[in-house]
Amino acid sequence: MASAHRVLDKSLEYTKKQGKIANTRGFFFEKQIQDVIDKTKYKPSKLAYKYISKTLKLNNKAITDFDAILQVGTTLVAISCKSILQTDIYDKGDFKSIRNVTSSIEGYMDDWKTKIKLVNENKKGDNYDFSSFDDILGIVLTPTIFYIGTSFYAELDIKGLYTHMSQAELIKWLEESSNEIIEK
Repeated sequence: MASAHRVLDKSLEYTKKQGKIANTRGFFFEKQIQDVIDKTKYKPSKLAYKYISKTLKLNNKAITDFDAILQVGTTLVAISCKSILQTDIYDKGDFKSIRNVTSSIEGYMDDWKTKIKLVNENKKGDNYDFSSFDDILGIVLTPTIFYIGTSFYAELDIKGLYTHMSQAELIKWLEESSNEIIEK
């Protein structure tokens, strides 16, 4: 019985393969997150919405794209969705697996922080204009909770939002901080 359970678990686990399948999984994750945000009062304005998934350029160079956006007053929260899989090996506490995921996420966070800083310092670019927003904050979002170093985990200027969050944590924040859910 235990052997059959292991075979079933293994067959239901998402593949770690890269390329087309990973891109599809990532696109779905990004879309799913924006769909959830869009049902709350934090749905971005039309002005901000047009920049979701658009490659932002400055001085004829691509900077980044925002996978999802939420808006709190005149503050934009740009979300970088990382569809990292929590595998059976990770769940078992394999040191190498945990270390690799941790270092990947921390690298993504450093990179995202740099890109968000660049956009904040240059609110008007070749194909974008965020000058009507006071601040742009950044979150690296993963489907599940992963270990990261405490030096990487920081609360943003908006209470309850952090530099790294899981999908469940963001959804909980959206539900708890939004008195009204907008139904489509």
